[in-house]
Amino acid sequence: MSTIGLVDGAYHAGQSNTFPGIPAGVVEDSRVVVIAANVSGSSLTTPTGFTSELYETSTVTLLVATKTATGPESGTYTVPGTFLNNLASIAFRPTGEHPGGWLVDLVGGTLIGGTTATESLSMADPGVGALLVWAVASSPSRSVTVPSGYTRVTPDTATQRIHLAYRVHPGGAISGISGTFSATAGSRSVLMAIAATGLRDHAGNLMAATEWDGATEQPLAVFEYDGTSEQRIA
Repeated sequence: MSTIGLVDGAYHAGQSNTFPGIPAGVVEDSRVVVIAANVSGSSLTTPTGFTSELYETSTVTLLVATKTATGPESGTYTVPGTFLNNLASIAFRPTGEHPGGWLVDLVGGTLIGGTTATESLSMADPGVGALLVWAVASSPSRSVTVPSGYTRVTPDTATQRIHLAYRVHPGGAISGISGTFSATAGSRSVLMAIAATGLRDHAGNLMAATEWDGATEQPLAVFEYDGTSEQRIA
């Protein structure tokens, strides 16, 4: 079975550009996501080879961009921007899929100001086992509590401008996902759902997609959860 999660590259706080570290293990067909912020509200540019999925600006600029790698990668990506000392970025790749699940839903980006709460985010059920990734961009010098049930990826330090967390979706519609600041802040948040590919059990664990009959691979067997374990029914 394969564990659903993410591998993040090095967070980077930049000046005229920001350079997120490429996550370890990027190979051909790896899915990669870059999240970048400019907490002065000035512009950001989608890094070369990526597709912009979200771009919101004014007061706090937030960019989410994605790509499918064409081969092994290492080093850093470049996110061009403007305004000194206010840029930040981080890249990650989802794990637990081969060649990889992909973005099935993305919500957020609305500017929230003068409050200790981040934007409250909701989305339709992306399916059991989907990887949910939450991020918020804001001015530093604030502690951030990530949403309940989410695992923090980035450190909660005074210099952090992007906070990142994730969880494996247990199923059902998603409502009211938000974090909390230690002091009022202008911020933009995003919630992403990344598909769980292949056959998965009731807990979202990856199971075999075909069955070997001694000569060839045959279509999926059918299982049903009996309350204790997966039972084959066909």
